[in-house]
Amino acid sequence: MVFRGRKIILVFISHLLFVTLSSACPGLELVIRSQWSARAPSQRWFFVSTPVEHVIIGHTATAPCLSQESCAAQMRSIQKYHMELGWGDIGYNFVIGGDGRVYEGVGWSRQGVHTLGWNTKSYGIAFIGDYSQMRPSAKQLKAARYLMICGTQMGLISSGHKIHGARDATCTDSPGDKLYEIIARWPMFEGGPLVGYKC
Repeated sequence: MVFRGRKIILVFISHLLFVTLSSACPGLELVIRSQWSARAPSQRWFFVSTPVEHVIIGHTATAPCLSQESCAAQMRSIQKYHMELGWGDIGYNFVIGGDGRVYEGVGWSRQGVHTLGWNTKSYGIAFIGDYSQMRPSAKQLKAARYLMICGTQMGLISSGHKIHGARDATCTDSPGDKLYEIIARWPMFEGGPLVGYKC
């Protein structure tokens, strides 16, 4: 019964934050969980303490997507894979599609499972695709930057937050060399290795 109650709370919070985000950030194209047909989480989840001080940028290392339909299919596939790993849900807080839309993962209110040692104090934002040799599109980069600006405006991301690549915090190639080169030029970027780095 407790877990069912948490699911109801999650749906309510997700809807409330969607309404808040839509009004605070009208230019952001957000695709919420119900719109990409997300499965319900299979494990209990924990709230993230806001405002967070860190944003971790990664990539999904999958095929890219260019339409809402194909990006939604990728989201379902990623969620399925993460749940098979025992994570209970998709690991990212938000995902940036090749169509320039932002896809809700576990959202603003819940801890993600994206970067070992950093899940309790950061949001994880992943770009759908593999950016080892390919650059993300301008509209993907714009969506990610705008998402962080909106999160800051809503008080969910600290105004003094730091942006990191997943490779700064843990042993991974993510977010790929080409995407990492780009975020390394963003104003709030801080490279690694970060405290607690493990490989």
